[in-house]
Amino acid sequence: MTWRERAQRLRAAPLDSVLRLSGAQPDSQDRHKWHTRRGVLSLTGTQFMNWNCGQGGGGAIDLVMHLHELGFGSALEWLELHFGAAAIVAPASPPRLNQSP
Repeated sequence: MTWRERAQRLRAAPLDSVLRLSGAQPDSQDRHKWHTRRGVLSLTGTQFMNWNCGQGGGGAIDLVMHLHELGFGSALEWLELHFGAAAIVAPASPPRLNQSP
């Protein structure tokens, strides 16, 4: 598997799982908000924003890099350690509906 294929697969790891494994706590009143050692994060789909640091990104790799202050390769290793080398499959695109006139 090439590093690009490896990264694509790991990028799809669920962000809420990455946050829990990193010791983050979900906000009791806002399901999109998480409390981390680096500050408060907001999640929107696969995107995150840390309002305390003024930094954001998209996907599990960016989130691990941000939370643990790691480089790209180390973030891939962290994800593989916690999710397994073959455990993550990118979500399939939703089926297109046939629209008749």
